[in-house]
Amino acid sequence: PAKLYILAGTSYFSNGKTMILRSGDYGATFDTVNVTSQFTAHGNGLGRNSGEKLAVDPQNGAVIFCGTSTSGLFRSADSGKTWTLVEGTKTLSGASLTNDVGIAYVLFDSTSGKASNGGTKDVYVGVGTSSVASLYKSTDGGATFAAVTGAPSYMAMRGVIRGDTLYGTYSNGSGPYSQNGGQVWKYILSTGVWTNITPRIDSSGVDLGYYASGHEGYGYAFNGITVDPTNSKRLIVATLSCYGGANVWADGSNNAGDVFFLSEDGGSTWKVLNPWNGSQTVDANGNAWISG
Repeated sequence: PAKLYILAGTSYFSNGKTMILRSGDYGATFDTVNVTSQFTAHGNGLGRNSGEKLAVDPQNGAVIFCGTSTSGLFRSADSGKTWTLVEGTKTLSGASLTNDVGIAYVLFDSTSGKASNGGTKDVYVGVGTSSVASLYKSTDGGATFAAVTGAPSYMAMRGVIRGDTLYGTYSNGSGPYSQNGGQVWKYILSTGVWTNITPRIDSSGVDLGYYASGHEGYGYAFNGITVDPTNSKRLIVATLSCYGGANVWADGSNNAGDVFFLSEDGGSTWKVLNPWNGSQTVDANGNAWISG
């Protein structure tokens, strides 16, 4: 638990260097591994809302994966000291460091056991490149990957695995802008069944009878997602640049922001957490520029 890893890099800082920062003391100190010659990150590029691209194997802390925007999926077996491109994954990335998501996230199915290479057997990667499938799976500890049948045609943004279910949010563009639609899906790992669970209610809490994405003239994707670690059917998703939900500031003023949806039944039904008639208050946490 004392170990912390950070993927850091922005194209117009430090001559475009990309580093893996590694801490063994809860972040008090770090050393750095320069990976610029193998892959680069652009923390302020389009698709910066997707993730997480850097993921530590929960069954083997020395194994780390790093998804990239333009260079494929990389794997380290020595706590981030050295990195190797996973064969066949270069095509899952885009061509533009500024505009493409590439590999959006890496997830582990901890119930699948261990592979011969010492890592978790089943590994999933969400892909935000529209020319290929949006979800890929490895059954050999991340040595090789194949497209998952029936995956949504939208670009993967974020994902969470709880128990036998993978929940994912999707967009028709990299975001956080230049997109106007998206969806939320769940995938049952054991059966391979996909279900569209996109909320059907608008930001005022009205049941539309159809999927909410694009309603109110805003056009929006879905991005943020979290699932209760003690209840796999309880989850929250957030829109992406919708500006259809209410933000109430400490002084009582209102402003538009993203909409947060809560489901208690695995996505069958939803309710809005920040409707226009709500009284929730946003805490700017000392960041004055956020208000308004």
